Amino acid sequence: MSFNNVKLIINYVSSFSSIGEVVAGNSREYRQIESIKSVIEDYVDEVVIEPVEVSTWDEEFCIIYLDDETFRCSIHPPYEGYIDINTSRNNIIYIHDLGSLNNTNSSLEEKVVVVNGVDDPNYITVYTYILRRYQPMAIIFVDIYEALRRIVVLDDIISSQKPTKPSSIPVIHIAKNVGRKLLNSKFIHITAKSVLRFSYGYNVIAKLNNTSDKYIYITSHHDHWFNGVTDDSVGVALMLDIPRNPIIRKGLREGITLAFFTAEEGFPYPLSSFYWLVGSRKHVTSNANRLLEDVLLVLNLDVLYKGELRFSTSNLVARGFLVNIGIDTNNLENDSMLFDSFSFTSLGIPSITIHSYNEVLRNGLYHSTLDTINMIDIDFISYTLNVIYELIRNSYIIKSNIKKFLELGAKTIATEFIETVKPLEVMLNLYRVLRSFLDCLDSNVLINYMYSFHRIITTTYMSRDVYRGLKVYEETSYINCKDEYIYLPTDPLFNDADDCYGNTLFNLESLAYILLKHCKDMVSRGSTTK
Repeated sequence: MSFNNVKLIINYVSSFSSIGEVVAGNSREYRQIESIKSVIEDYVDEVVIEPVEVSTWDEEFCIIYLDDETFRCSIHPPYEGYIDINTSRNNIIYIHDLGSLNNTNSSLEEKVVVVNGVDDPNYITVYTYILRRYQPMAIIFVDIYEALRRIVVLDDIISSQKPTKPSSIPVIHIAKNVGRKLLNSKFIHITAKSVLRFSYGYNVIAKLNNTSDKYIYITSHHDHWFNGVTDDSVGVALMLDIPRNPIIRKGLREGITLAFFTAEEGFPYPLSSFYWLVGSRKHVTSNANRLLEDVLLVLNLDVLYKGELRFSTSNLVARGFLVNIGIDTNNLENDSMLFDSFSFTSLGIPSITIHSYNEVLRNGLYHSTLDTINMIDIDFISYTLNVIYELIRNSYIIKSNIKKFLELGAKTIATEFIETVKPLEVMLNLYRVLRSFLDCLDSNVLINYMYSFHRIITTTYMSRDVYRGLKVYEETSYINCKDEYIYLPTDPLFNDADDCYGNTLFNLESLAYILLKHCKDMVSRGSTTK
């Protein structure tokens, strides 16, 4: 990829980050959308703007006064209201981990609780959930970097569609050096204000080669906290290069849909604890039949920084496709509820997120003021763009190689199945279904039922240990049923592991029967004509 391409991408990123914090439904999102449209509208066949009902959030100000010094703080969204706290050193309780709660002799009620040393910012959600039982006046998180940060804190930590509320206790964030000064301050005054209201966010959907009957979806999200360079202005900027590329435009065998999603960070209206992926979920549910009919592959670009690229997908065909073009299996992982690809994965569509999330987390950039234009790695941008174009160029072979890719993909998860004990009857029926797919002659039957197959075998869950501040992440796996799991993202469908396995077995048996009936008929007709 030429230096000019990379330079233009960096200019796009710089332009987006200069807009400031883009929350779905705020005025800065409208500026972001206009910027995206102005770049692509002369190079695509069609641009569609999809309105999405959202709860938009905005921090008007957040200031902490320590004796005679003033510092900026940040509010953890989507807290709503005015904060005005005057207190002294005697009213502050310091906590270093959740275990220290058992060792404190002081009541936390109406105290300001200061939490130090949270390495993974996603645990801020769980800390807040547990600490609220003690009814503190406020919670202050001290960052381990010189950074402010935003992590969503709600009344519920299990993602579901049920309505919920923002944390009733104000939760704010301060940088590391401010935390040090707080230790020696006699008087503390916190003043802040934030607003939560109904609004509309907007998905931007652009189409190339609009006459094709099959499409590749390439997606990213245009909302972000603070400057949001790696998460996800880089992803948006990389997508903008695609329609401008004459080689891609002239050599397209399938259509390309570019989807710039709103509200990946949040929030739905009404507010619920499954507060993210709002724009992509809306798009997928509104267009489900068309997507199942037309989409070959989804490539989602998110949290791109440096280091090795990771490929998140729970679809066996997508895994096989990646292996076939030379992607190292060590760089494959299951899809995650963190990414917009999950909205498509939930429908059974082959979906891949290309990311370097772990590097962003490890280097302290995640949802923080450190995530700026200075973090861009030019070589990484160039390499990622080349990988994207390699995937686009080869995507046309998916339809004619589904069996091959299914078999390759199944091999990539064989170890996972070997290492986990599952009922024999479930495994036998899983084998029957896979064997039927590989023996099937009718490509339409193969494609149509492949979506159902992936919906059956994909399990998304969270450990019940989350209530104790452990295992905070949602996970996606294959037929993974345990009593200690809470199944996501909807309300739990299963009472226990036996119920989960029983449901999976019924669905696999049903699918095996359908495939045997349809595919056997095709084999018989095929052999008769020879």
